[in-house]
Amino acid sequence: MRAFQKTTSLFALLFACTCVLVSACGGDSGSSGAPDESEEDVHPAKEAGVDNKVSDATITKDKIYDSSIGSYLNTVQFGMYIWLEDNATESGSYGNTMCYNDDPDNCYAYGRMYHPGYARCPSGFSVPTKEDWSKTMAYISKYPEVASSFGFSMGGYCYEGLHGIACTDADKAGYYLAGDSTIAIVKGRSVSFRPADEQNFYQLRCVKYTYLVATVEDLPHCDSISRNTLQPFFVMSEKTNYKCSGTRWVDDFTNNCSSAENGMSAVYNDTMYICKFREWQVADISDSKDECTDKNDRTTYLFNGDLYACEDGDWRALKNLELKLGYCRPSMIGTLDSLETTTSASQSNYYSNEVRPYDSYAFYACDSTGWRTALLSDYMGKCDSTREFKEGELHEVRYVCRKGVWDTFTKLESEIGVCSPKKQGVIDTTESEVAYICDETSWRTATKYDYLGDCVPKVENKILPYGGDKYICLEDGWYKMNNLEVDMGLCTEKRDGEIESIIASPHLGIPLIPWTKKLDSAPRVIKERKPPPRVVRLITVKRMAGE
Repeated sequence: MRAFQKTTSLFALLFACTCVLVSACGGDSGSSGAPDESEEDVHPAKEAGVDNKVSDATITKDKIYDSSIGSYLNTVQFGMYIWLEDNATESGSYGNTMCYNDDPDNCYAYGRMYHPGYARCPSGFSVPTKEDWSKTMAYISKYPEVASSFGFSMGGYCYEGLHGIACTDADKAGYYLAGDSTIAIVKGRSVSFRPADEQNFYQLRCVKYTYLVATVEDLPHCDSISRNTLQPFFVMSEKTNYKCSGTRWVDDFTNNCSSAENGMSAVYNDTMYICKFREWQVADISDSKDECTDKNDRTTYLFNGDLYACEDGDWRALKNLELKLGYCRPSMIGTLDSLETTTSASQSNYYSNEVRPYDSYAFYACDSTGWRTALLSDYMGKCDSTREFKEGELHEVRYVCRKGVWDTFTKLESEIGVCSPKKQGVIDTTESEVAYICDETSWRTATKYDYLGDCVPKVENKILPYGGDKYICLEDGWYKMNNLEVDMGLCTEKRDGEIESIIASPHLGIPLIPWTKKLDSAPRVIKERKPPPRVVRLITVKRMAGE
């Protein structure tokens, strides 16, 4: 029924881990919460159709403000790292930093160069370790989208030569400080290491940790040296902090985020975790970095297992009915759908113009206000003056458009049809042999005169049956014929003296012998009254032998 675009995460395993997106932001909005540890069935929101979900892009770019230089610095976020997008350019103490070939233009091209031990990183950032370089280069090699938007310039290095400072290998390789008196030599997507020369000048790119990882396997190397600098990491799959103890990571049984920046966040299995109020917690919709704008208006957004709709610049949580039927967006207006229900059609909370439950299903329509109980007009069209007495059927129930409303057929209408202007004067009979006449727009019990009609000259002498009897139209009205008149016809002046013969039968009340009768004079028939006394003369007709 519904076809919705579903997003697919590009974030695969980071160093053999499950997908994780890392980002940092400011602000203390929202409230704390904890993830539900119980395993449940798939949330209805995931079945309702999702246009977008919480950002899980492999790489995210942002900015930080560096107060030491009074300007913003671009950052690139992926995995458990937040790298500065550009090499360091901050001037250090005299004689310990320089530009390649002592040319200021090269500081813009390759960044500034530093003696080991004199690196200058913004607050919160530090010189990357060998492990950081190795993991980052592996990540760049694995994900093309990272390699296309993040990399390292190859600015060579400078050294003390026989005739003063000399520089070499620009545009051939990047020589970067890697901590522990080590340099990382970067060529394309590969990296190698060698000891640093304290008299040389090298490039510098600063990094910091998010202190969020997807699984225990994603934690950085823990040894007797790194344990002195590594702060606890929050492992999202375990929903707890781990700390480096000795040479291994152990569960710290805490969720504080004092080592991370407020607003630091990551996405794991479509759930966003955030450092807020000094604790790692499941984020709420106010923490989302995906904004509701005119571009994504009237689309759905899956955030932390709940489905939202972008409406007029705000995210609105979908209602239970929307989770089952899908979001009623403009393109779906006019859509009809149904859901299984335990509500009975006879329950009184339905209006007469609403479609009642049928065969254990309730029926709904999508309009500009969202999903609502379906109306008869949704299925059978609008009932107006142009469709007066138009008939329709829905779910084995027959309806008629009457005075702007779809009316259910009455029991009588179900048997003999609807009384409409086209059927004015029509008489019909039910199975129980009760006659009704269509009088204007409703049925009423038919009388003898409705059934026989007016006795006028045009129908004079016409004989019609009614109620098991026969009536004849005479000069002064309808006359009920007796049995003898039914068998032999009416005795009128024109038939005076006429002899008729019949086979006598018990209903005549005379002997079973051939007989005839004759009326001395024509009767005077009075409607609904017994005819006047008549003289009947029986003439016996003898049968001759051989006749």
